[in-house]
Amino acid sequence: MIATASITLLVLCSFNQVGDGYDLILPRLLDTLLGSLIAGLAVFFILPDWQGRRLYREAANALNNHRRYLEEIIHQYEEGKQDDLAYRLARRNAHNADAALSTLLTNMLHEPGHYRKLDADNGLRFLVLSNTLLSHLSALGAHRHQLADDEDDATLVPVAKRIGELLGQIAEQLNKRQPVEATKEQAAELLAQLEEQSAVAADEPAITLYRPYPKPTTPHR
Repeated sequence: MIATASITLLVLCSFNQVGDGYDLILPRLLDTLLGSLIAGLAVFFILPDWQGRRLYREAANALNNHRRYLEEIIHQYEEGKQDDLAYRLARRNAHNADAALSTLLTNMLHEPGHYRKLDADNGLRFLVLSNTLLSHLSALGAHRHQLADDEDDATLVPVAKRIGELLGQIAEQLNKRQPVEATKEQAAELLAQLEEQSAVAADEPAITLYRPYPKPTTPHR
């Protein structure tokens, strides 16, 4: 703005030397005001990287990374515990995506209110759910081991795979800024299935395997 005003004064002073300064004041002033308006609109609408524009994309990225982490955990429960590169990479990406979403929302709260609208509140609620999901995934990962066919938890593996597919669908809809109402019925069905299997497992009698420890031998003197 200062540079534009200085150039305008320079042009007027230059033409004033030949006597045409007064004829150029109005056209030059109009051009200056029009250029300032265009520059202001560009700075306000085009150049700023408003975080709200990336909220849905970052939320979808977080869900996709959580899905990959869940898939690696399921693989560990099927094949046995292995702290391999694929598992560690999926775990790190899930935590990094969750941290990136948290940073985006923090920066978003410092933006003008008319750009945040309701996205900030929805984003904060989504962040809470994302943190909760990541905590549950971390707990599953900490206790991962190869499940036997006769274990009760083995019946939950297909449900866990279906949950991973559902997370992928929600992420795709978020990335396209589409409502996720269509997945509510599938989520309710999976929840009912989990509750049913939990109730069946609770009704079964608990079996405690008794293995007596060998008596310690007394060393001969």
